[in-house]
Amino acid sequence: MEHKAFHLSLPCYSIVETKDFYVHTLGFELGRSSTNWIDIDMAGNQLTFLQAHRWRMPDQYYQFGESVLPAFHFGLLVRTDEWNKRLKELDDQDLISKGPEQFLVDEPGAHQSFFVEDPNGYIIEFKSFIQESETFSQG
Repeated sequence: MEHKAFHLSLPCYSIVETKDFYVHTLGFELGRSSTNWIDIDMAGNQLTFLQAHRWRMPDQYYQFGESVLPAFHFGLLVRTDEWNKRLKELDDQDLISKGPEQFLVDEPGAHQSFFVEDPNGYIIEFKSFIQESETFSQG
């Protein structure tokens, strides 16, 4: 299947805080916006946040190897150099909520990840595969 960008729409508590986090902290581009919604260009993917007054964030986790990870998260697959750069920048700002960790070491699909939490409680994973060709490896 041809690679296409994705669109994800999520509720948020504050448009101003969410925009500040994604644009100024993470460095993504602001797209179209209004007073109650924004589009973020997340590495060519459309991430839309809608102002919502009441919603509940799920609080579920799962075990992956020796780690307990948030079940509800989204993120970016990046090359190792970009992963290292983002890790340093976000760690310097004390924004890493989990990781960095390595998974499936010496197995197909080996990768490293770290997680940050946005102002709405969403968990964003930055993941880098040791071999990019193994991103969808069946093991």
